[in-house]
Amino acid sequence: MKRDKLYIYSDIKTWEGRWELIDGVPFKTPAPSRIHQEISGELFYQLRNFFKEDGCRVYSAPTDVFLRETDEYANPDTVVQPDILVVCDENKLMDKGVKGAPDFIVEIVSPSTAIKDRNQKRPLYQKHGVKELWIIDPAHPFIEQYDFIAGTERVWSSEEEIQSSLFKGFSVNVNSLIK
Repeated sequence: MKRDKLYIYSDIKTWEGRWELIDGVPFKTPAPSRIHQEISGELFYQLRNFFKEDGCRVYSAPTDVFLRETDEYANPDTVVQPDILVVCDENKLMDKGVKGAPDFIVEIVSPSTAIKDRNQKRPLYQKHGVKELWIIDPAHPFIEQYDFIAGTERVWSSEEEIQSSLFKGFSVNVNSLIK
């Protein structure tokens, strides 16, 4: 693969492994760690239970999320796979993934993805209209919460119960996720 070339969705679908694209630049996504999967599984379970009577849908990676400046999603140059996402607008759902910004995203960082998740994906999510983002680092006993609607950030420690700013009534004990 040439590093000076920009790519689109049809390119990465022919490659082996999991890939994301940010503005045409490809990023290979390594397999997550066991601890990453435990955190993801527990949070996914809690979100699914919270939304079981609601119209919102909860998905886990790998689910392609297509982000574009326009409404044309045929072959975008930005496709990400958040660890967990919640979509409340059924019009954004398509067979191959989600077109446009999910309402809520969780990224569980690893040493190989932390810089990309914080420095590239976080501003990308804000730009495209994600309403709330949680960043979880299994190596540290806290969760970063970004409320893009209010323009606020908060770090929740292991002794606290994180409250979603978007979904009233949804909260998680930080210690229950990061042990």
